[in-house]
Amino acid sequence: MYYSLVFSQINFDIMKMYRMIFLSIGMFSFLMLGAQGKGGRIIYEVTVNIHRNLPPERAEEMKKFVPEFQVSNLELLFNETMSLCKNAEKQPEAPPAATEQEGMMRRFMMRRSANVVFRNLKEKRSIEQTDFMDKTFLISDETEKMAWKITGEQKMINGYLAIGASYQDSLMGRERRIKAYFTPTIPISAGPQTYAGLPGLVIMVDINEGAQTLIAKEITMDPALSAGIIEPDKGKAVTRKEYNAIVAERMKEMGANGQGGFQIRMGAPRN
Repeated sequence: MYYSLVFSQINFDIMKMYRMIFLSIGMFSFLMLGAQGKGGRIIYEVTVNIHRNLPPERAEEMKKFVPEFQVSNLELLFNETMSLCKNAEKQPEAPPAATEQEGMMRRFMMRRSANVVFRNLKEKRSIEQTDFMDKTFLISDETEKMAWKITGEQKMINGYLAIGASYQDSLMGRERRIKAYFTPTIPISAGPQTYAGLPGLVIMVDINEGAQTLIAKEITMDPALSAGIIEPDKGKAVTRKEYNAIVAERMKEMGANGQGGFQIRMGAPRN
């Protein structure tokens, strides 16, 4: 009788151990599936204050023909290891031009850049596909490490709690003050264009207090959408340093030939 009780207890303990093992395996599998299931698409509304970028000597004249704001849409596809940012297929309709001259100036000044920015978050590298002077380039780079300072400011954006962060640098001799808001609800270090590197998805960016803003207006969590993330492969492969040298040389030639001009392009400028 004693031995029977002992063996019964041993069998019960063994069954309990197996149950705990199976529960642990099941919980681990559930968590892994949950991690793999993070992905989706964000549509950002990008607003650029055109009047703030006009050359001072011609600003008043040009304001008559150029609207104050240029609005466009960006699409970001993402999962835990990759992201792809490009122009969204659906774009807001531009208001009709009052005159033919106004229409021509708008088309010249506000052509939308066809930049595509691919980021491999795991390998910490990026590929940017961009057009310059009728040529397509593939710019390879390490993912930019922006020295973000988390401010702790909180706000709700499109139903998501967002936390503020700031960053300051200069671009072509102009100071940039960047404020971003990321959501820890989506713990993926991605964002629109090159604005990423925070402990959560960036869902809003403000550059120079309204000179340019990017705000998530549609957030769709669906892992199947990340199947659209394809690394761009068309164009001349160059490094960031090589591309910057090409642009600088071409701009120098244009200035020497009296072809300089003013143009606003919707894109993601980089140092």
